[in-house]
Amino acid sequence: MAAIQLTQGHADAARRLITEVLQKNPRDDDALILRSTIEMQQNDPTGAIGDLRAVLRNQPNSVALQRTLAAAYLAKGQPALAEEALRAALEQDPQNVELLNLLGGLYFELKDFDHAAGMFARASALNPRLWQPHRNLALVKVAANDPDGAVSEYQTALKLAPAEPQLVADAARLYEKQGRIDAAIAGYEALYQTNPQVRQFAANNLAMLLVTYKKDEASLDRARDLTSNFVTSGNGMLLDTVGWVRFKRGEYQDALPTLERAMEQAPDSKLIRFHLAMTQLRLGLRDRARTNLEAALMGSDNFEGADEARTVLASLKARA
Repeated sequence: MAAIQLTQGHADAARRLITEVLQKNPRDDDALILRSTIEMQQNDPTGAIGDLRAVLRNQPNSVALQRTLAAAYLAKGQPALAEEALRAALEQDPQNVELLNLLGGLYFELKDFDHAAGMFARASALNPRLWQPHRNLALVKVAANDPDGAVSEYQTALKLAPAEPQLVADAARLYEKQGRIDAAIAGYEALYQTNPQVRQFAANNLAMLLVTYKKDEASLDRARDLTSNFVTSGNGMLLDTVGWVRFKRGEYQDALPTLERAMEQAPDSKLIRFHLAMTQLRLGLRDRARTNLEAALMGSDNFEGADEARTVLASLKARA
């Protein structure tokens, strides 16, 4: 009952029920774990640490509990204790790949990249079939400004799990930064063909890559075909992709209502507002375009196309 209350957002009611349980059985692990969840939600890492340590005495090999305990120590500003707890668990079970990845993740968060890489390398050596350690090593390489090393790790990971969407997305972003657009496109194309469960995700990202970097008719047609099923979507980002593909194809009259619908679904999206403004500008709707550009550039402007948005807005203001 307490767990149900918590999932419904009634943390105080859940806590009262947990208190009743613990009055009858102070060592009830489920109740203590649930209370630690509430304590973390309510910014009480000290209470969570006490409850988690009590449960771990009975379940010392629980990686999930070790992960939560480390997070509680970090929330309390005690990274050294988080490391100590994970190292103690690893000493008890040195072959535990999950613990190695967890400790590596802690080092990564602390920007201790050498120790992080060491943990991930040990995890990979223990189980060469796992792709996760190679992805983690790639993230370390990126953070250490070694893009070639990161690419190598991603390629190794993709050989182990070619249809894993997170891997494809990570590698594609890195390829894009390096200007290796064809490699990024090939990754999403393979994902689209081999993993039907994430076909919408692959189609969306593939279409955006095509219209961003390719100008040939075949690529623009491919982007149109990939997004044809998005037209009736209620998802603002998918509608944005449809509208932007139409914009890139020069179909401005068709792009406008689609991007307006996208804006209705995701009114806070700066990227959609930028795309809408560019379409309005092509149709001669300068005042509306200027309003949307100003809104897109207000505050944080870290969206794709922000530089172009600033240039276009400056031009509009100069003309005015």
